[in-house]
Amino acid sequence: MDQLLVRGPGGMERVRAVAGRLSGQSRTLPRWLVALILIAALAPSAWVAWRLRTMPQLGSFVDDGIYWVSAKSVAEGDGYRIPSLPERPWQTKYPPLYPAYLSLVWRINPDFPSNLPLATLFAWAWMPPFLLLSFLALRRLELTQGEALTLTALLAVNPHLLYFASGLHTEVPYTVLLLTAVLLLERAGRMGTLGPAVLAGVAAGLAFLCRTNGIALVASGLTGLLLARRLRSAAAYALAALPAVAGWSWWSWTHKYT
Repeated sequence: MDQLLVRGPGGMERVRAVAGRLSGQSRTLPRWLVALILIAALAPSAWVAWRLRTMPQLGSFVDDGIYWVSAKSVAEGDGYRIPSLPERPWQTKYPPLYPAYLSLVWRINPDFPSNLPLATLFAWAWMPPFLLLSFLALRRLELTQGEALTLTALLAVNPHLLYFASGLHTEVPYTVLLLTAVLLLERAGRMGTLGPAVLAGVAAGLAFLCRTNGIALVASGLTGLLLARRLRSAAAYALAALPAVAGWSWWSWTHKYT
């Protein structure tokens, strides 16, 4: 979603103008048709994932290989380690959420490389919520239904997204958690209710456990609620996100030399 951030004066107007021309309509579509369009938008990434189901690109980014072997260590009950390195050190660089998710693949089928197609399916499974949340986020930016669908469809064929959605990378799941948190934060700031704030804190904490740069999401969400004078919501959000941040920080510190 970084490419969709609009900067400078008149940025949103330019985006709406382009999306409006591409969509060619502004009337409201029935929900079933919107769902059908979003499902159709999944086809390119599904095709790429199918073609790369044996994951020949595994290890090309280094971190994907580390996620994979750390997941194996978790699945085998050896703890959160990097078994491919000498002395099998504890993993303290990458937080554990995504390797824990991938460990399910190793538990279902521990035979490598025959388990790679299942791993590809697990990786691609984040695409449906990714596109849905992208569409909802664009709608919250007050784009029309047609404009939001058009931009979501363009996002669905982005080559970078197609690559990340077919491999063991955290970009897509992290964005899913980020968008979930942002949409809930917007609701909490607008309505002042505690439920969305707590859920936003949980989502932000999980985003941090997926990628540590999620700390920016945790901090900015808290700042936004404070600026909106939603003090109770801010406290609920912070308390919900704190266990994830504190837990991983403690683990990294206590295991960094072992």
